[in-house]
Amino acid sequence: MTALAAGARGCTVGLDIGGTKVLGVLLDDAATVRASVRVPSRPGTEGVVGAAAEVVAQLCRTAGIPPGELTGVGAGVPGLVAPLTGEVSHAVNLGISDEPVALAPLLADRLGGVPVTVENDLNVAAVGAARVLGLRGDLAFLSLGTGVAAGLLLGGELRRGHRGGAGEIGHIPYDPAGPRCPCGQRGCLELYASGAALGAAWPSRTGRPAAVEVFGAAAAGDAAAVRVRDAFAGAVAAAVRLLVLTCDVEHVVLGGGVAEVGAPLMAAVAHQCRRQASGSPFLDSLQIADRVQLVPDGVPVAPIGAALAVRDRFAAAGRRPVPTPS
Repeated sequence: MTALAAGARGCTVGLDIGGTKVLGVLLDDAATVRASVRVPSRPGTEGVVGAAAEVVAQLCRTAGIPPGELTGVGAGVPGLVAPLTGEVSHAVNLGISDEPVALAPLLADRLGGVPVTVENDLNVAAVGAARVLGLRGDLAFLSLGTGVAAGLLLGGELRRGHRGGAGEIGHIPYDPAGPRCPCGQRGCLELYASGAALGAAWPSRTGRPAAVEVFGAAAAGDAAAVRVRDAFAGAVAAAVRLLVLTCDVEHVVLGGGVAEVGAPLMAAVAHQCRRQASGSPFLDSLQIADRVQLVPDGVPVAPIGAALAVRDRFAAAGRRPVPTPS
């Protein structure tokens, strides 16, 4: 028996279940990542449960521990989540949109009764970012991916909201005269501050991600790329400002696909935050630009946060499993 297997009862698995991949990590009892696995996602309830169970099984094989010895499995998913029941709805990217799906009990049943929790993916990313970066104080994890939304960690607790919609700032109108958003409104923020918006404004010419391409071209002095970069960074800065003005978070951590650009993104957003505050002594006093930072490159904060969240919940509860479906 390996040293890890001997301490398996303190291990948890975290899953980041998205529209293209399921990324999983196994944490030991010291919250150290011991293994990671990535598999393509599969749409629909059966596909999601099957892919998640496959990742858990692979992680346990890699670590040499039986799944039944896990303290629990935490999953982060896009969509609205009822954390107490593990029910997921409006997860369109997962092929779950018509009716709510009791994902936590279904996955627990597939894993033989291992405790499972399900959270919104940005909520667990906020938990993971706070741990990885060693941040205390209120935090927002702002994801710049296909859409724009934030996970909120306030007073040490996740802020989910009355119906699970806290942090959905991508659907706050940024330009009321702008194009119609799929949500039914016009000019929503995610039409300007998302990776999808950046790709529409600057279609890739080399096959590289649009964000990498446009920031590189802007740095090289391409005037069109500079305009696209600055408009995008201005919209992201507006999202940061919204989070600071509504929750007064101490930290805004930029994540999602666009964050892979790294320091140039950080510099552009900070510049736009300062520019937007330059005419307002009130905004200037809030030092919004100084609150922004990037998620560490290559660190899977969402599955780490999911693994930490399930540990916090079930370790304190005496490892009570979620109910299995009748």
